[in-house]
Amino acid sequence: MMNPSKTSSARRWNRYPKYKPSGVGWLGDIPDRWFQHHFRYAIKFLTDFDSNCSFSEMNKNISVDIGEPYAWFVRMTDFENSRIGFVDGNRYCDEKTYNFLKKSKLFGNELLFSKRGEIGKVYVMPKLKIASTLGPNLYLILLNDLLIPSFALYFFSSFYGQIQLNNANKSTTLGALYKEDVKNFICVYPPLPEQHAIAAFLDRETARIDALIEKKERQIELLQEKRVALISHAVTKGLDPNVKMKDSGIEWLCEVPEGWAVVRLKFYCSVNPSKTEIGFLPDDLEVSFLPMENLGEDHSLCLDLIKPLSEVWNAYTYFKENDVILAKITPCFENGKCSVCSGLKNKIGFGTTELHVLRALNSIIPRFCYYIVQNHAFKSIGTELMFGTTGQKRLPDSYVKDYKQGIPPLSEQHAIAAFLDRETAHIDNTIDKIKVSKGKLEEYRSALISAAVTGKIDVRREVTG
Repeated sequence: MMNPSKTSSARRWNRYPKYKPSGVGWLGDIPDRWFQHHFRYAIKFLTDFDSNCSFSEMNKNISVDIGEPYAWFVRMTDFENSRIGFVDGNRYCDEKTYNFLKKSKLFGNELLFSKRGEIGKVYVMPKLKIASTLGPNLYLILLNDLLIPSFALYFFSSFYGQIQLNNANKSTTLGALYKEDVKNFICVYPPLPEQHAIAAFLDRETARIDALIEKKERQIELLQEKRVALISHAVTKGLDPNVKMKDSGIEWLCEVPEGWAVVRLKFYCSVNPSKTEIGFLPDDLEVSFLPMENLGEDHSLCLDLIKPLSEVWNAYTYFKENDVILAKITPCFENGKCSVCSGLKNKIGFGTTELHVLRALNSIIPRFCYYIVQNHAFKSIGTELMFGTTGQKRLPDSYVKDYKQGIPPLSEQHAIAAFLDRETAHIDNTIDKIKVSKGKLEEYRSALISAAVTGKIDVRREVTG
């Protein structure tokens, strides 16, 4: 996350008349009339709902009676999927549940921290119309009269809150946040009326920025749809809109140009060729090594890793220059991880076993084969035929071999590939520019929040004036 002090976007706002040192290096100066202390002094109650605590001081406007519906556990995924407040299934309150809900009930405006997994996620519980309780992996924090939940949410979502949450993470694998660390967080804040003003300002400004980000995301989505449609049409119908068509004999494909051959890919490509063809090469020959993370969803290859042939021979997938490689495991297959191999060390590569390799034979060029496996039909039908357990489903090589496709003459393949290279490059460049613009908006949003909740900028007149 970008430090707001490094971002010029926030400097157009007014500053407070007078500042004082906070004594914390990463925080810097704070406004003269602001407060600073450990978070424990702003907490009225902290629990993870595994104790029998009284909620007598909480809002009593919501109640539940035996026989009424209720929302059971409010989970982290409920926040992420924006489903808070909905009844989870058709559950109704029995006597046991009634007694439990009396002890542990959510009413809204509580501050919630992720205590397991993705440390750094913070939420404010919305107002509820139905009795609910908290699921696992979330801390519930009730604030006293020093802090309002909306200001606290912005503070802990800011650079200054996130740096503390990240530093408090006690695990490099699953992530763990402990209560005592939460209590020891450094918190800065103004008087309550000013907190309301800052929260209102950030509500307005972040909504405006989010609307712009959403437009950028929609532009990217539309361009990606255009890219998919462009490839699908070119590899199934060709480039000539006036060409005479014929029935392909394949339900999803319908008609293809008259001069195209409708065949299984195995007659035009060698699928997963054997490495025995390079068995004569020396063990110390250096070759490119490709783990899955080095095959991009943008079809790029990162070829920084080099290994001797002896290290990769027994346990990895073999391919060579100009082969088309295709991820076969979910979600990498669905996300379009595929590429034409180019620039391999000694023109040979080995990589993850989660790859299919297609080697173009004499009647097809590699780049046309590459666009076939990007075709929407190839991916959508293949996704339905994947097998294995959830999260480990794979595309069978029989699907690749038996996939039926219209194949044009070589000259037309070259023309289609050149057309798609040019047009998809243009679309991809446009998408990249929009992503850069979206990233700047996200950086500005983050910097604005961080500057406002620590008094680096004075936004009071932006709300009152």
